[in-house]
Order: sequence, then structure tokens, then C-alpha cells
Amino acid sequence: MAWDQLAAATHLNSDRLDGVEPALLQSIREASYAGLLSLRVRALEVGGILTRLPQPDSPANELHPIACEYRYGPQLKLSEKDRASLALLVASLRRSGRKIAGWVRSVGTGDSDLSPSDLEIVRDFVPECSFILIAVPLHTGDVLVRKFQADASGE
Repeated sequence: MAWDQLAAATHLNSDRLDGVEPALLQSIREASYAGLLSLRVRALEVGGILTRLPQPDSPANELHPIACEYRYGPQLKLSEKDRASLALLVASLRRSGRKIAGWVRSVGTGDSDLSPSDLEIVRDFVPECSFILIAVPLHTGDVLVRKFQADASGE
């Protein structure tokens, strides 16, 4: 599946992002900024599954953080234990009746592009998600959010 950055999808501290409720966007900002402050040298990357109500066209309104033991450093690279935990989380979310809307990851560096790890997680665990958010916390307290949408062609 290909992912396209939406033309108007880079937002700095906006409370509006198409398909995402403002309260959820604020939760994403807070989690990514907490990751920035957690280590002295580099930010700890955090991520999670975004869900929505089952009604068609309902916006994403809940963040479900994933557990990560950070075995490979501050990047959100999943160990086998992390992958098993993520599989359980996704199964629980599907049983709850909530719909999986997207994936979110905060980055510890200025690179706000999709990583191979993002694409692997979506492919292996949540292929039904329609967007990926990358949050870039800044030392000013601002958070830049980029939205990538699944390519409508299905490629």
C-alpha cells in the first residue's frame, strides 16, 4: 500500500485535523512532548493505535498507546515481546467494536517521514487503518503533526 502526505496535512499546534477529534489531537501532542522530555539527549519515540466509533465517517477519538520495552534504544522499534503485546491490543480493540482508524508515532529527531517500522506495523497489525500521523515535538512546546493518507488507488 502506498501512503501520500496530504497537501494540507502539516499542522503546528492546530486543534483541527480532518478525521481526528481535537481532544485526541491534544492527547497526541501531550504524549509526544512527554517523550521529548523523557531523555536528556534524545526524545523517546511513542506510538499507538487510533480508534473511532463504528459509525461511518466518525472521526478518530481515542489513542491506545502501545507498550515498548525500547530494547533497541529510544526509537519505536518493536521487540518480539512488543509485537506480541501489540497483537493482543489490536485483538482487544477489534473485539470491543471500535474501528481502527490510524497509527501514530512521535519522532525523536527532525525526520518526520514514514519509517520502515511504521509501514511494517500497519502492514502486519492494522492494515485497515486509513491514515498515519507523525508527531514532531519541538523544544518550544509546539508539536508538528504530519498526516499521511492511504493511497486511494490501493497500490
